[in-house]
Amino acid sequence: MICFRWYGSQWTNHYQSSNSGTQANGEVTSQFVGVFDTFFTLGSSTVNNPLPVELLSFTAQPIGHRVKLIWETASELNNHYFDVEVSTDGRKFEFVERVQGKGTTSERQLYQAWDFRPAMGNFYYRLRQVDYDGKQALSKVVRITISDTAMAEVNAFPNPVVSEELRLRFVSLSRTGPIHIELFDVHGRIVRVYYGIITNAEESEMVFEHSLSKGFYLLRAFIAGQMVQTRVVIK
Repeated sequence: MICFRWYGSQWTNHYQSSNSGTQANGEVTSQFVGVFDTFFTLGSSTVNNPLPVELLSFTAQPIGHRVKLIWETASELNNHYFDVEVSTDGRKFEFVERVQGKGTTSERQLYQAWDFRPAMGNFYYRLRQVDYDGKQALSKVVRITISDTAMAEVNAFPNPVVSEELRLRFVSLSRTGPIHIELFDVHGRIVRVYYGIITNAEESEMVFEHSLSKGFYLLRAFIAGQMVQTRVVIK
């Protein structure tokens, strides 16, 4: 390991007089650092100490009855797989899903996984990254709260839509009553407005005539201050 000092435009090697300790704990003593008037860091002068898996981001997003986990890496070394783990108290974690890594790569990689089991409440997620040699590392923990509103969803079926009938299924809405539905094109313009009555908040289905052009649409539905949305493809 070597001590580097920032000189306004580049990092400069300040060498070292000694290294001591183990891979887990140790110290580096620099000979030439006299005043601490700028930034310092530690680095390597060889390629024998490459970075492990570099995690850029890790997020969890409630979507209806599911949670979508997304993470991105900047580089990977000897990366075998990721285990997604979940906890209800932030201490005891359980296995959710295993996602295979990319081995060794210097290119950005995007991963995703799903947790289909959550009910309502607080949930904590983390990643367990495992190398081919068995070494492990844990990511930061992300927390989400799933409420009855978060579990509500609307889906078009089939999707893509291949007829002039737009069939919608609503799940886990907050209440029954009148519902207002808007369809937006890719330019954000409202192209259709529908109205209906939700008679079963747990699950309801509706059918509308659409005669829309082929393409991608955003559907938003509003009921008693609650909003759910989904993407619809017309073929």
